[in-house]
Amino acid sequence: MDFMMAIGNANQAAIIFASITNKLQNPHNSTDFTMTIGNSCLQFFKIGKGASGARGDDTKSLKSAILNWISLKGAAIQPPLHRNSKVDHGFNHELTSSLLCPTGLDWHDTETREKLHSGEILVCRDQWPIFLYPNHTYDTEDPQCSLLRSCLLTCAYKHVFMSPSSVDKDPKAT
Repeated sequence: MDFMMAIGNANQAAIIFASITNKLQNPHNSTDFTMTIGNSCLQFFKIGKGASGARGDDTKSLKSAILNWISLKGAAIQPPLHRNSKVDHGFNHELTSSLLCPTGLDWHDTETREKLHSGEILVCRDQWPIFLYPNHTYDTEDPQCSLLRSCLLTCAYKHVFMSPSSVDKDPKAT
């Protein structure tokens, strides 16, 4: 969903909201107050459904896009990751497992790496993956510092909530 479409949806929502507010304040001005409110709510629901559908389309292409973002510019991922299969993703691949490694563990330690691959070390819900931090580093004294500020997460946000093409574009002054 691009910026202009979002503005259009916001304007439509404002018009529908104003219509509902007007009908609630002046119910005698309408011959069928309930039908008018119902139609306004239905229009608002359709706007939300359309926006949700657009985001859904963008999330479907996210898996393939992430593979482009995690590889170095112009370099191929070795061994290659399949775009349409999850079998070799996660802790089953060197690159993706290094990104998923919990912040409290040392990915460069061979024993830790093997235990993550085998499932001997289980990742708990309170262990943040390293890819959520800028430059894959975090402050051991303050783990919340810079959390959710990684380039990868920013790209994913732009891909879903702005448009897939917004990720590759440099901002330009207008």
